Amino acid sequence: MDIPVLLLVDDDEGHREVIRDYLEPRIRCTIAEAGNGEEAVKYVKNNRCDVIILDIRMPQKSGLEVLESIKDQPVSSIVVTGWDSEQVFTKCKEQGAKHYIPKGTSIKVICDKVIKELKDKGMYYPVV
Repeated sequence: MDIPVLLLVDDDEGHREVIRDYLEPRIRCTIAEAGNGEEAVKYVKNNRCDVIILDIRMPQKSGLEVLESIKDQPVSSIVVTGWDSEQVFTKCKEQGAKHYIPKGTSIKVICDKVIKELKDKGMYYPVV
């Protein structure tokens, strides 16, 4: 059994912590974190990553730049951002993002999207 790897990317450590603390007891996976877009790109290029949960507005590289840099990688991208814009939504989809979720949406919605992507990859293992 290949344990999935999730990468949480947000410059807000508290937001990463909330997502991590919600996912860990529900999904058997390894959770890595990056505090900016540059770290995220480096991680995805050098490590296995199955799902990335990505903010848009970050230092060094924006989430859009991250999506552009990793679009050739076999990773499912879920954008979770405070930037609720039709234009940004469209750009994220063009760059391959599977889901676009405004911050403030229930954490359960984020978890459901992660589970969907892992199921699609045959890698969903609930914590029992």
